[in-house]
Amino acid sequence: MDSKQFKGQKYKVGQTNVAKIVKQDFLAKGFNVRTYENNLATTSGLVKILEIISEKPNSERFVMRWDKNQQTADIDIYKGKNFRKDLWSQDGFKGHHPQIKQERNKERVFKLDIATPKGPIFKGLIKVAVHHKLRLEDSIGLHDG
Repeated sequence: MDSKQFKGQKYKVGQTNVAKIVKQDFLAKGFNVRTYENNLATTSGLVKILEIISEKPNSERFVMRWDKNQQTADIDIYKGKNFRKDLWSQDGFKGHHPQIKQERNKERVFKLDIATPKGPIFKGLIKVAVHHKLRLEDSIGLHDG
């Protein structure tokens, strides 16, 4: 994902208010989960919600982020520091678009089911609420009588 695409947007998500795992059915051995509650957007507008990180260097890393176009969350794959969107189209990879299980009071519960050809990585539910920002601009003109 090109994080520069968010820069200059008048309407964007400013931060996560809630990013909480409410149910964890499975986490692959050698992976850790980190949630980003009250996480401010970067200057480019990227809002991280959750990361699933391998303990092995240069292994897959999964980042759940807010998708401004769809107004929902997406999962991105990184190998090392490289963004690897192409992996989602390969056999055995799944989980790019989490399913919304519940929506109430501006909070959404997403079902995550992330896998690679080596097997499942994470299965569970995460509650997410984001804070939207709106940038307003105005100008005043002066005219000589």
